[in-house]
Amino acid sequence: MSKKTFERISGFQKPVVFIDSSPDPDLFDSVVIDFHKATRKALDYLLELGHTKIGFIGGVDTDKSGNHYYDLRQEVFENYLKNKGLYHEEYIKIGGYNPKDGYLLLKQLLELKEKPTAVFVANDTIAVGLYKACSELGYRIPEDISIIGFNDISAAQFMVPPLTTIRLNTEFMGEVAVTLMQDRLNSAREICMKITIPTKLIIRESAVDVK
Repeated sequence: MSKKTFERISGFQKPVVFIDSSPDPDLFDSVVIDFHKATRKALDYLLELGHTKIGFIGGVDTDKSGNHYYDLRQEVFENYLKNKGLYHEEYIKIGGYNPKDGYLLLKQLLELKEKPTAVFVANDTIAVGLYKACSELGYRIPEDISIIGFNDISAAQFMVPPLTTIRLNTEFMGEVAVTLMQDRLNSAREICMKITIPTKLIIRESAVDVK
């Protein structure tokens, strides 16, 4: 969100609830997910499966003013693997949040001499492109490379193989946001609330044990 948009919303002087964003928890109610914990869930699972060469494919958001916002999942991913002594800078690929960039970036990873055995992807839409790249290059999922997505889009369970991913419980986030708004309208509450909704690792068939 740009600074201009934030200032405009602040100027409404009306109750506001942010979903999947918390620009100022002192001024606005918000419903968010814990990106730190969600990312660690995916990485914990890959380590349990024996993966030590793990890549990341993500993106960067840009607002209308040209300001760049880097993916928090990337930051958590890098810190997590650095602490484990498993970080490989060449395994980090950043583009757009779309299948085309996922397709191109995985191809770059698979050109490396030492290839990752698993990739954590910032969203399931990017993962669609990874599947196409693997199909074209003759790589099998998960036998040759494991993939974990993020969001659990409706198509994830129908991909071949079905995609292991992080579910965000977005419908429940919407319900909680409505409850917060109703509370604001029906009470004199002045203290803002920031509610964190847990995520869930949905284990399907796109990641395999390599131990």
